[in-house]
Amino acid sequence: MNVKIKRTIDYVPTWEKNRDNTTNPIVFKLKYLSTFESDECYSITPLQLDIKGKKVGGGQVTVDRKKMFTFAVMEIENLTVTDESSKQTPIKTAEEMLMTPGMEELFFEVIAYIRGMDARQDPKNS
Repeated sequence: MNVKIKRTIDYVPTWEKNRDNTTNPIVFKLKYLSTFESDECYSITPLQLDIKGKKVGGGQVTVDRKKMFTFAVMEIENLTVTDESSKQTPIKTAEEMLMTPGMEELFFEVIAYIRGMDARQDPKNS
Protein backbone atom coordinates (compact mmCIF):
# COMPACT_ATOMS: atom_id res chain seq x y z
CA MET A 1 0.00 0.00 0.00
CA ASN A 2 1.25 3.47 -0.86
CA VAL A 3 0.18 6.15 1.64
CA LYS A 4 0.38 9.84 0.76
CA ILE A 5 1.09 12.28 3.57
CA LYS A 6 1.79 15.97 3.78
CA ARG A 7 5.18 16.77 5.26
CA THR A 8 4.96 20.55 5.54
CA ILE A 9 2.40 23.31 5.84
CA ASP A 10 2.51 27.12 5.85
CA TYR A 11 0.77 28.75 8.81
CA VAL A 12 -0.15 32.44 8.85
CA PRO A 13 -0.95 33.42 12.46
CA THR A 14 -3.71 35.87 13.42
CA TRP A 15 -1.43 37.58 16.00
CA GLU A 16 -1.41 41.41 15.81
CA LYS A 17 -3.80 41.32 12.81
CA ASN A 18 -1.10 39.53 10.81
CA ARG A 19 -3.60 37.94 8.43
CA ASP A 20 -4.83 41.41 7.43
CA ASN A 21 -1.34 42.13 6.06
CA THR A 22 -1.75 40.98 2.47
CA THR A 23 1.73 42.04 1.30
CA ASN A 24 4.11 40.62 3.93
CA PRO A 25 2.36 38.52 6.57
CA ILE A 26 4.40 36.48 9.02
CA VAL A 27 4.50 32.89 7.76
CA PHE A 28 5.66 29.85 9.70
CA LYS A 29 6.96 27.01 7.55
CA LEU A 30 6.01 24.00 9.67
CA LYS A 31 6.66 20.30 9.33
CA TYR A 32 4.53 17.51 10.65
CA LEU A 33 6.29 15.78 13.53
CA SER A 34 7.50 12.22 13.14
CA THR A 35 6.38 9.66 15.70
CA PHE A 36 9.81 9.88 17.32
CA GLU A 37 9.71 13.69 17.54
CA SER A 38 6.17 13.72 18.91
CA ASP A 39 7.08 11.12 21.52
CA GLU A 40 10.07 13.25 22.57
CA CYS A 41 7.71 16.16 23.33
CA TYR A 42 5.37 14.34 25.73
CA SER A 43 6.06 12.85 29.13
CA ILE A 44 3.65 10.83 31.24
CA THR A 45 3.70 10.67 35.01
CA PRO A 46 2.24 7.31 36.06
CA LEU A 47 -0.88 7.33 38.20
CA GLN A 48 -0.13 6.70 41.87
CA LEU A 49 -2.75 5.07 44.08
CA ASP A 50 -2.83 4.36 47.79
CA ILE A 51 -3.67 0.88 49.07
CA LYS A 52 -7.41 1.72 48.95
CA GLY A 53 -7.18 2.66 45.27
CA LYS A 54 -7.47 6.40 45.83
CA LYS A 55 -5.38 8.63 43.59
CA VAL A 56 -2.50 10.23 45.48
CA GLY A 57 -0.52 11.66 42.59
CA GLY A 58 0.66 11.40 39.03
CA GLY A 59 -1.56 10.59 36.11
CA GLN A 60 -0.44 13.62 34.13
CA VAL A 61 0.74 14.24 30.61
CA THR A 62 3.10 17.17 30.14
CA VAL A 63 4.18 18.74 26.88
CA ASP A 64 7.60 20.22 26.20
CA ARG A 65 6.27 23.10 24.07
CA LYS A 66 9.71 24.56 23.42
CA LYS A 67 10.98 21.26 22.02
CA MET A 68 7.81 20.79 19.96
CA PHE A 69 8.15 24.32 18.54
CA THR A 70 11.80 23.74 17.70
CA PHE A 71 11.04 20.42 15.99
CA ALA A 72 8.13 21.77 13.93
CA VAL A 73 9.26 25.26 12.84
CA MET A 74 11.51 24.97 9.80
CA GLU A 75 11.57 28.67 8.94
CA ILE A 76 9.88 31.96 9.82
CA GLU A 77 9.26 34.52 7.09
CA ASN A 78 8.60 38.27 7.42
CA LEU A 79 9.15 38.63 11.18
CA THR A 80 11.42 41.51 12.19
CA VAL A 81 11.79 42.98 15.67
CA THR A 82 12.74 46.63 16.13
CA ASP A 83 14.25 47.54 19.51
CA GLU A 84 14.25 50.90 21.32
CA SER A 85 17.36 52.03 19.42
CA SER A 86 15.55 51.34 16.10
CA LYS A 87 17.80 48.37 15.39
CA GLN A 88 15.94 45.84 13.27
CA THR A 89 16.56 42.13 13.78
CA PRO A 90 15.00 39.57 11.45
CA ILE A 91 13.71 36.46 13.21
CA LYS A 92 14.09 33.44 10.90
CA THR A 93 14.33 30.41 13.20
CA ALA A 94 12.46 28.88 16.12
CA GLU A 95 15.48 29.37 18.36
CA GLU A 96 15.73 33.08 17.48
CA MET A 97 12.06 33.60 18.25
CA LEU A 98 12.27 31.73 21.54
CA MET A 99 15.13 34.01 22.63
CA THR A 100 13.28 37.23 21.68
CA PRO A 101 11.27 38.99 24.42
CA GLY A 102 7.66 39.84 23.66
CA MET A 103 6.89 36.83 21.46
CA GLU A 104 4.86 34.85 24.03
CA GLU A 105 1.42 35.40 22.46
CA LEU A 106 2.72 34.50 19.02
CA PHE A 107 4.48 31.44 20.44
CA PHE A 108 1.32 30.19 22.15
CA GLU A 109 -0.78 30.70 19.02
CA VAL A 110 1.67 28.79 16.84
CA ILE A 111 2.23 26.00 19.37
CA ALA A 112 -1.54 25.49 19.67
CA TYR A 113 -1.68 25.10 15.90
CA ILE A 114 1.28 22.68 15.90
CA ARG A 115 -0.33 20.52 18.61
CA GLY A 116 -3.41 20.13 16.45
CA MET A 117 -1.57 19.53 13.17
CA ASP A 118 -0.82 15.85 13.68
CA ALA A 119 -4.35 15.19 14.86
CA ARG A 120 -5.57 16.55 11.51
CA GLN A 121 -3.06 14.65 9.37
CA ASP A 122 -5.16 12.29 7.27
CA PRO A 123 -3.04 9.86 5.23
CA LYS A 124 -4.56 8.90 1.89
CA ASN A 125 -4.19 5.57 0.11
CA SER A 126 -3.00 5.94 -3.44
